[in-house]
Amino acid sequence: MQPLSTGQRLNKAADDPAGMAVAQNLDAAARSELAAMQNLNDGVSLSQTASGAVSQVTDSVKRMRALAVQGASGTLSDAGRAAIQKEYSALAEEVGRVSAATSFNGVQLADGSTPAVEVQAGDQAGEAFSLALANLTPAALGIDPGSVDLSTASGAQAALSSFDSALTDLSSAQSSLGASQNRLSSAMGALSASTEAGQSARSRIEDTDYAEASTKLATARIMEDVKISMQAHKRVSDGAALRLLG
Repeated sequence: MQPLSTGQRLNKAADDPAGMAVAQNLDAAARSELAAMQNLNDGVSLSQTASGAVSQVTDSVKRMRALAVQGASGTLSDAGRAAIQKEYSALAEEVGRVSAATSFNGVQLADGSTPAVEVQAGDQAGEAFSLALANLTPAALGIDPGSVDLSTASGAQAALSSFDSALTDLSSAQSSLGASQNRLSSAMGALSASTEAGQSARSRIEDTDYAEASTKLATARIMEDVKISMQAHKRVSDGAALRLLG
């Protein structure tokens, strides 16, 4: 009756010692794999956060380059060059703010203090991979006010190569983050399939097969009824024999 009432084929180790051991191992693996899936989800979120910062900085650098092209012309007035330099300085300050403010769960993602993050992608040692993070500070990109001066035509022309180099680095960083997100998503799909298979195997070991259990119960009841009937029949037969002898 207990397997039917509890829904569990294994209610104590004595029911099936070997099966209980296998079920416990499968349960431990499933719990670990669920934790690894949470790691992968966090890794995707972290990568998306870093990718958003790269996109913001890329937009700022593109605007800086457009300002450099404008400032490289000799047709601008001094007031016009001053306005360009002022906008460039504001953009450089914003890039610095983004690089300092971008974080995930307390981990800095864009200021160069965290070159990479290790994501545990499985339930075994060695099943981790490194997610590379770019340094998005103006100094690291070579676009800080100490390296760039748009207040003169010659300075603006010289700055074009700096902005081109920064855009190349940013494009590479974005590509790396995109590849990491794809890898994380792929690992998550594989881990999900593995977890589902393990849980199904554990269910087959631990859970009650109601058809089989019901059949066994019905058979046991029939046998008990037959036994009672035979005992009653025996008592009747014994009584009849005694009356004949008496």
